[in-house]
Amino acid sequence: MRKIAVIWICSLLVLSFKPVRADDSALSGIAGGAVSPMEQHPSVRMVNEKVDIRLGKNGATVKCLFTFKNEGPACSVLMGFPERVWASGDASAFGRLQHFVSYVDGKKAIIDYRPAARNKEGYQYREDYTSWYVKKVKFARNQTRKVTDEYFCRYGSHAQVESTTLPAQFVTYVLKTGANWKGPIGTAVITVDATHAVSFMDIKPPAHSVKVGDKHWIWTAKNLEPKEDFQVDLYPRYPLLNGRLIGGGYWWPMEMNAGNLMVSTEFLTQLGGEVDVKKQTCTVQYGKHTLFMKNGDREAMLDSKPVMLSVPIWVRNNSDTCTMPLVSVVKLLGGKVSKDTKTGRLNVRLTDLHPKSEPNASP
Repeated sequence: MRKIAVIWICSLLVLSFKPVRADDSALSGIAGGAVSPMEQHPSVRMVNEKVDIRLGKNGATVKCLFTFKNEGPACSVLMGFPERVWASGDASAFGRLQHFVSYVDGKKAIIDYRPAARNKEGYQYREDYTSWYVKKVKFARNQTRKVTDEYFCRYGSHAQVESTTLPAQFVTYVLKTGANWKGPIGTAVITVDATHAVSFMDIKPPAHSVKVGDKHWIWTAKNLEPKEDFQVDLYPRYPLLNGRLIGGGYWWPMEMNAGNLMVSTEFLTQLGGEVDVKKQTCTVQYGKHTLFMKNGDREAMLDSKPVMLSVPIWVRNNSDTCTMPLVSVVKLLGGKVSKDTKTGRLNVRLTDLHPKSEPNASP
């Protein structure tokens, strides 16, 4: 079954039973090797944290630098970075954080991947974190240590509720678990770099983020006791049709897949094309061309000749439509797609247009 909505929560935290903040967190061990958040560490304080989030085509590369100080006797702390994934359908292909590595004072740490602890009813503690990246860090009395975590996580995606709702991708960094350390977080700085994100996406970081460049934002806080996580949303802009916006319903459903804007074949029917969806296949007739596509397959047939799509189509169960890669299909049908320099939107140009209704304004 195709995944409809997936959520990744990327963060580092101290584990405890109290539902508090995330970041690198202090953990408690449970029978069977599972872990759960500690309520609060008595002596180790998070002096500061710096998080760099670099948005790409398929997901985000994240680097976190934490400074901890032990204000008590020598101790050994079990630190954990939480991971949370859920989906409608099979999320196995998207699953865990990728390329997760951690360093303590510049030396690579040994990481143990552990499941989250569950209570007697089988539910996980602490907001359903599914697993933890765990390491042991020793502190001498009054010692300061620097911990670095790096990883890549795919974008999550919001389920589309109605035809006029833009589908959002997002990446979340968990701040709430940071409350597991002694006292508030001294200083927190989070930067967002969208230089390598898909160019026709609108980037929306949390409130109070300051734009410091064309595609850069910075968020800062002092004496932080976070109650909310840090989430960046990415929204694709509605494309232009021969330089004009058309109604959002014509493009429903609009989604992103590996940097490709996916639109419904309903878009082609509005332009006078014909679409036949049956038995997990989709046949599009537009002008003099016939394009035959199979669900989950990049290989297609254009006028009986094999061609390749940029990504596979999705045939929707119990539906007479499918979702296709806009740029790839339009080009195969003889059209052109460019980027409008004024709006940053994709501009689709097709010949022999015969819309069933007049174009109207869209978001």
